[in-house]
Order: sequence, then structure tokens, then C-alpha cells
Amino acid sequence: SAIQDLQRDANQLGINGGPVPSSETVLEVTYLIQLTPWWYVQPDFQYIWQPGGTTALDDAVIVGVRTGVLF
Repeated sequence: SAIQDLQRDANQLGINGGPVPSSETVLEVTYLIQLTPWWYVQPDFQYIWQPGGTTALDDAVIVGVRTGVLF
């Protein structure tokens, strides 16, 4: 709520005007796949509703992969 109050004050003063942030929701799905005893791959998917807590930005999709070698 402090950030919301700060943005409202800034909007009233005409400083850094912008939407008042509310909430950001994130869904993350990941899974570790052990390909060999020494090598793994970990795909990752994230979906973010209202990035930054504002509707001024489109929802975001992030896709990544991590790999590791054990020796």
C-alpha cells in the first residue's frame, strides 16, 4: 500500500505520472530431467499477469532452460 500511496502522491504532484500499481500474479512451472547420471536439463515456463502490478503492461510469458553437468 505504501507504493500505491507514493504513486498517487506523484500523480497529484505531476511527478512521474502513471498507473497506480495493484497486484502481480506469477505462475511458474519447472521440471528437472536427468538425461544421464551426469547431465540434467531443466525447462522453465513463467506466465505473469499484470507485470509490475499495473494494467499498463501486457501480460508476460517467459520461457527458459537450464542445463547442468556434474563431474
